[in-house]
Amino acid sequence: MTFAQMQARAEILFEAIDSGNLPGFIEAEWLDLFNQAQEKLVLGILQDGISRNAFNKRVIDILVEDDNIAGGYSQAGTSPTFTITLTADTWWILNVTADVTLSTVTTTDILVDEISYDEYHANKNNPFKKPDKTERFWYYMVGSEMVVTTDTVTTLDELYITYARLPLTISTADAYSTHACELHTSVHSRIVEIAVQLAHKAVEDEKGFQLQVLENQNPSIP
Repeated sequence: MTFAQMQARAEILFEAIDSGNLPGFIEAEWLDLFNQAQEKLVLGILQDGISRNAFNKRVIDILVEDDNIAGGYSQAGTSPTFTITLTADTWWILNVTADVTLSTVTTTDILVDEISYDEYHANKNNPFKKPDKTERFWYYMVGSEMVVTTDTVTTLDELYITYARLPLTISTADAYSTHACELHTSVHSRIVEIAVQLAHKAVEDEKGFQLQVLENQNPSIP
């Protein structure tokens, strides 16, 4: 859909749910609503799970990126914890694996599981739960930094991160092959619907705010 088509459809839908009360949103306001809706849609799909169905996969595939981070951390007998600063594009981490070397023997595709900071401290000294290259390693997030915990005997050679980036901003100039949105055309209408819901809520909240102001200015007689 082009931006003009998205805006026209949004105005029709808004009129259908609140007849005669269509707000005079300008282009920039609809653009902001469409971008909020797009992010809300993508976040919902990521929380639902990409592999849950073909629809989710189709929508998210364009956002999936891979990054490999060279390690070379010789850590035998030292702290097994490393902090890696992620790129600004890394919005939602999907999968992390590692390659390690021990005595010239390399082991690849070791799963690196996400845990919480509390889980890390509760289990880091537990011999039955601590990271092991025959099982899996750990990571937890601190802001934009990934803290990776391996064992104390191997060298971390490489870390592979699969992630979903934020969708590109919806364009009034229809920058994505004559479409306003880079996501699959099957979700453009859904983005408009979510945007209309956000617009309606914003209008209702504003009405409620205005009514509250009037009530405060003219309190009823007890």
